[in-house]
Amino acid sequence: MRKKGQKILFCFLIIFALCGSGFAGKVLAQKNHADDVALPIIMYHEVKTQRFHSLAISRSEFAQDMAWLKKENYTPISMQTLIGYVHGKNALPSKPIILTFDDGYLNNYTYAYPILKQYGYPAVLSVIGKDTDNFSAFPSQNENYAHMTWDQLREVQQSGIFEIENHTYDLHAMGKGKRFGCKKLPGESLPHYQKALTQDIQTCQEKIQNTIGTSPTTFTYPYGNVSEESVPIIQKMHFQASLSCRYGINLINQNPDCLYLLKRISRLHNTSLQKSLQKAVKADA
Repeated sequence: MRKKGQKILFCFLIIFALCGSGFAGKVLAQKNHADDVALPIIMYHEVKTQRFHSLAISRSEFAQDMAWLKKENYTPISMQTLIGYVHGKNALPSKPIILTFDDGYLNNYTYAYPILKQYGYPAVLSVIGKDTDNFSAFPSQNENYAHMTWDQLREVQQSGIFEIENHTYDLHAMGKGKRFGCKKLPGESLPHYQKALTQDIQTCQEKIQNTIGTSPTTFTYPYGNVSEESVPIIQKMHFQASLSCRYGINLINQNPDCLYLLKRISRLHNTSLQKSLQKAVKADA
């Protein structure tokens, strides 16, 4: 458990370091247009009843978030709805918002899923293929580290609440000599990098397709780690959107480029959703 705590802390530090960096903004800079739609995307990780930390909020905090969204007339939408709008297939509600959950923790199924069902709100669940494999083979009910099984993912996908997306098969490892998210290794050739990244992501894609019956349209970067060379790889694999950890509010129009490296707002323990959104709005002003 000490290793997991270190991993969570490290992820938290990396997320904020990346959100403050200028790299991703240079990759796909967005211009303001009169018809741009402001779209906040909230990034959740764990919803728990104990042992909270920066990226693990309480069940009551999550319930308060959903109640606040309803009170303020926000309408959570799916990635498919967003993609459809950008490609001219459907409209967006007046105050759209996207709720995302990274990694596929069991506590998302135990605590967040029933609350989302209560409100009828859709959400995005980006899963790590290897962790799903491991906990499908050896299930655990421990809310502090267990991940959902393929059967549980199939259930939440079929419910229409959670939309299952690709968060790599096995690119969340840490340690010397290991690839850190989607980052290119020092001295690694471009062909080797392209092959390694494509194989890992495709493995997760095929696992989801074969066990759940859907094909993810969105790629979620582990730790928000983006190498410039990864962007065309993701697009070549026919992902229609990607989620980063860049901080802020998205400006959406009908240019498909706006769907890549979408910004998100991390929902932190002891910081309300209202304050998180207000801070993001001020930062982008």
